[in-house]
Amino acid sequence: MKVSVIVPTLNNVTLGDTLRAIENQTHPPDELIVVGRDEMGITQAFPQVRFVDTERPMCAAAARNIGMKMAKGDIFIFTDSDCIPNPDWVAQHLSLQQQGKQIVGGGVVIANPNYWAESDNISMFHEFLHTHPQGKRNDYSLHLI
Repeated sequence: MKVSVIVPTLNNVTLGDTLRAIENQTHPPDELIVVGRDEMGITQAFPQVRFVDTERPMCAAAARNIGMKMAKGDIFIFTDSDCIPNPDWVAQHLSLQQQGKQIVGGGVVIANPNYWAESDNISMFHEFLHTHPQGKRNDYSLHLI
């Protein structure tokens, strides 16, 4: 199975950290697509990245849809340009996919010194925090790794 990792971005300064983390996976993806705006040129330092410039800001969901249309993989894995995946992120996704799990999500560790942003993230992502046990979530057909 071919794996496509799709990353939406909007001039995010942490994009390089995200791409380095994806580049250093124990099981690297077959393709890495970044969709959005990169006015700082961060993607140029990563020759394996296929960058799709949307020429205007757009929401992450629309950028992900563009990436999916362009992707050649059998499995799509998404992360945002302000997230740093663990080194075994792709391998864990693949393992669960091979076990028949069709929708897999990673736990969220919030490392933001800004109290208000952290509070907002915890309220939005509380069900997906890394402190919760692995397994299916009640409201989703999602298996958390």
